[in-house]
Amino acid sequence: MPSDHKRGHESKNPELNVASIGNYIIIRTLGEGNFAKVKLAKHKITGAEVAIKFIDKTKMDPKKINKMYREVRILKMLHHPNIIKLYEVIETSHTVFLVMENVSNGELYDYLVVHGKMKEKEARIKFRQILSAVSYCHKKRVIHRDLKAENLLLDANNNIKIADFGFSNNYDPYDKLDTFCGSPPYAAPELFQGRRYTGPEVDIWSLGVILYVMTTGCLPFNGKNLHEVRESVCRGKYRIPFYITDSCEKLIKKFLVRDPAKRASLDLFRDDPWINEGFTDSPIDVNTDEIIEQDDEIIDKIVEKYKLDRETLINHLNNKVYDEFSAIYYLMYYDKKSKKEKGLLKNSSNDEPSSFKNNSNDESSSFSSKKNTSNHSIVQTPINPGPLKLISPVSIKQNPVRTRRFTIDSTYHPLPFNKDVIINKFSQNQKENTNNDTDNNNNNNTIIKEYSNEEITNDSVIKKPTETSNMPPKHLVPIPPDKPPSGAPMGRRLRHNTISEAVPPVSIRQFAANNDNNNNNNNNNILQENSEEEENTNNNENNETSIVEENYDPTKPRSVRFTMNTNTTSSKAPDEIIRSVIMACKALNIGHKMIGRYLVECSVDEFEGVVLEEKATFEVEVCKLPRLDNMYGLKFKRLSGPTNEYKEICEKLIKYIKL
Repeated sequence: MPSDHKRGHESKNPELNVASIGNYIIIRTLGEGNFAKVKLAKHKITGAEVAIKFIDKTKMDPKKINKMYREVRILKMLHHPNIIKLYEVIETSHTVFLVMENVSNGELYDYLVVHGKMKEKEARIKFRQILSAVSYCHKKRVIHRDLKAENLLLDANNNIKIADFGFSNNYDPYDKLDTFCGSPPYAAPELFQGRRYTGPEVDIWSLGVILYVMTTGCLPFNGKNLHEVRESVCRGKYRIPFYITDSCEKLIKKFLVRDPAKRASLDLFRDDPWINEGFTDSPIDVNTDEIIEQDDEIIDKIVEKYKLDRETLINHLNNKVYDEFSAIYYLMYYDKKSKKEKGLLKNSSNDEPSSFKNNSNDESSSFSSKKNTSNHSIVQTPINPGPLKLISPVSIKQNPVRTRRFTIDSTYHPLPFNKDVIINKFSQNQKENTNNDTDNNNNNNTIIKEYSNEEITNDSVIKKPTETSNMPPKHLVPIPPDKPPSGAPMGRRLRHNTISEAVPPVSIRQFAANNDNNNNNNNNNILQENSEEEENTNNNENNETSIVEENYDPTKPRSVRFTMNTNTTSSKAPDEIIRSVIMACKALNIGHKMIGRYLVECSVDEFEGVVLEEKATFEVEVCKLPRLDNMYGLKFKRLSGPTNEYKEICEKLIKYIKL
C-alpha cells in the first residue's frame, strides 16, 4: 500500500533515533511522517513531560526548510492559554528539535467518537476558547489554515489547546494568498475553486464546520471521496437538525457563507447571543496575551539548585532565546502557575513578580506587557551536535505509527471548480457512505432527516457508543530500533492525510477512515503533521510522571478529568472493570495486551467477517472519576487505523462490557 511504501523509506539521519537530546530523555515515539517525528520526553531537571518534534532537514528542500522556520517563528510569537506552548528549540546541522507542551486528554476528535455530539452549553464553553485563540492569532496577523477537530486538543482540565501550526502563515490584509491548506471537510469553497484569499476568512469557515460538528456530531459536508466532498463544500448545502437552537443555527449560518466577501470577520461575532449566553464578556474582546513574568523565586531556585548563572538566565529570557536555560524557567513557571490556579500553592508573601523588561521588538516576545509585531525572528543558524553515544538495544518500541488525517499540503495545485477532478487513488478501496448508521442515544440520522432548512447532502455521523535551541545539545544518543522498552505503553498512530494547495474535499470520519492508506497527496505535509497535535497521544500512559501528577500511583487507576457517559462509567471495582474489558475483547476476537494494570492496547485486523485494509489499534483505560468516590470510567483512544471501523468496534465493545 502507498502508506507502507512511504514508511519503508527510512531516513539515514541518526539523530531521529536518539535516546536523549539536551536535557531530555526520550520515552517513546508518538507519531511520525515524511519529515518529522514527535516523541514524548522527560525533562531531566524538572521531571516535566514534554512533546518533542524531530524535524529532519536532510529530507527537505530549501522551500520546505523555510516553511519549517516559519512554523517555529509563529510558535515563538504566540502566547495564549488555548494554544500549544513552545519551550525550547534545538538545532543541529541535520535536525531541528521543537520542545513543546504535552497535552494529556486527547483530541476533540476522539471525544466525539465516543460521546457523540455535545450539549450546546458544553460546546459553547469549548467554542469560546477556540474563538479566543483564533481571534488572538488573527490580531497577530497569523492564520492557522488547518483548523479541525483533530487539531483541537483537550488538556487535563478539558480546556482547548489549538495545535499543529505547520500550515500557519502570516497574512497581509492588503495582499492575497493562493496556497490551499487544510482538511477538505473543513476547507472553504474558495480554496477548492482556486481563488486567492486574504487569510482569516478561511479560518472562519473552518470554525463554522467545527461548531456544526460539536453540536450535531456529524460533518456538514461529506462524500465518498475527495471529489464528492469538494462538490458538497462548493454547493454549500447542509442540514440543520431540529434540536439545534435558533441562536446556534443562526451562528452556524454566519460562519458558513459561501461568498468570502460576505463572510463575517470575527469582530462581528463579538455580540452574538449564542456565544455570550451565560457570560458577561465576549471571548473576542478579552485580552488573552499571556505575559510571562519574571518570578524571582523561580530564578533564585534555578540559580541555587541547578548552578546556572543568574545574569545569563535573565539575559536569555529578555532576549527570547528558546534555549535550555529558558526552558527550565518556562517549565517551572507554568507548573507553578498551574498549581496556583488549582489552589495547590499559597500566595507568595513577596511582591507580585515584575515583568521582564521589553528588550526588543521581537514578535516572539513573551516577557513584555506589549508585543511589537513588526519583526519576525527565526531559529538561529545550525549548531554542531554533541557526540553521539550508542546504548544497548533496550527501550524502543516499534509500534504502528500515526499519520495526519486527510489534509492537503502545498504541493497540490487547485483546479477550476467546473472541471471534474477525481483522484482514483481515493476512490479505490472506498466503502459506500452508509446513512443507516444509528446513534441510539441521539438518533442523529433520523432526526436530521425530519427537518432540513436547506438542500440535503450526505452526513457523516460521529456516533457515540450504542445505548446510551539554539544551545548545543549535551549529547545525542542513538537507539537501535528493535526492542521495546520495559513498560513501554501504546503504539503511535499515523496521522491521516493533510492537503495543501487547492483541490476537492470529504468528511470527518468517513473520509479519514477510507483514506488512511491512500496518502499520495500528503508528501509534503509532515512538517507539522506530528506537531503539537501529537502531544495528545500521551495522555493514557500508566508511567506518566509529570510535575503536575507528582502523586500518581501506577498500581491504581489514574484520576482523569474527562467527560464520560453512562455506558462507560461504573461503581464496580477497577479490577473487575478491566477483567470485563478483557472478556469482551476475547468474545469479539479483538487482539489485546496489557500495557499497564488498567490499560489495554487492542488491535483488530478483521471485524465482523471483513478484513480491514489497515489494522485498527486503540487503547482502553480504566480511570477514576475525580471527586467521585468509587466511580470509574473507560477512556478510549484511537492509535491507528480507519476511523469508521474504530467507531463501530468501540460501540460493540462497550455493549459487550456492560458496565
